[in-house]
Amino acid sequence: MAFLGGDILHTPGGEGTWEPHETKAGQGTIWANFVGEKHEVTFDECWAFTSVRKKDGDIAHGVAKIEPPVKECPHL
Repeated sequence: MAFLGGDILHTPGGEGTWEPHETKAGQGTIWANFVGEKHEVTFDECWAFTSVRKKDGDIAHGVAKIEPPVKECPHL
């Protein structure tokens, strides 16, 4: 999964969106919407995550793809 700026989310099942969790944002938790379902996603200190599908409690684990900030190179 790739969590991008502008609340854009890329998953193996297609694109989605993400947003801060209204009560657990300070605990590394967000809401992610993909494959037509809402998921509560909690990250650990190494960006591994646990995703719990809100509808039925199905649990999945993974690692977020974190890209470094874009650097601007000086003109030669």
